[in-house]
Amino acid sequence: MRVEGIFQEQGYSSEQVAAGWTAATSLVPAQLVLRGLNLKRLQSNGLEFPGQQYALVSLRIPDYLQVSEWMVYLRSLYSLQDESFLAYLSSEKSVGTSGTVFGSLSSDQGDEDSELRGFVHGSVLIGYRHAW
Repeated sequence: MRVEGIFQEQGYSSEQVAAGWTAATSLVPAQLVLRGLNLKRLQSNGLEFPGQQYALVSLRIPDYLQVSEWMVYLRSLYSLQDESFLAYLSSEKSVGTSGTVFGSLSSDQGDEDSELRGFVHGSVLIGYRHAW
């Protein structure tokens, strides 16, 4: 298990995150002129997570349920600024000598305008990869 506190200096404070979302989503005519610039600022490198203070919890479980080569990962990122969070569960299992079956589930929680809540509130992915 891994627990981390993260301070992202280049991130925005709570007030700046709120102002950024307001500026990017405003329908006020004067603000629409600046929408492109505001969106560009919000999408700057290093601001994939726009805030400054986070907690990360990660758990890796090898040989899950005593099944050889079955790996399970649980991860959660929590915003200390607005209490929104992302949760992620993934699993992978070797198949034969060259294949891997994998799957993942993700979900976010928080107020509609919180920093870690996305446009898609959950996802499921299932796949297979093969090395030739």
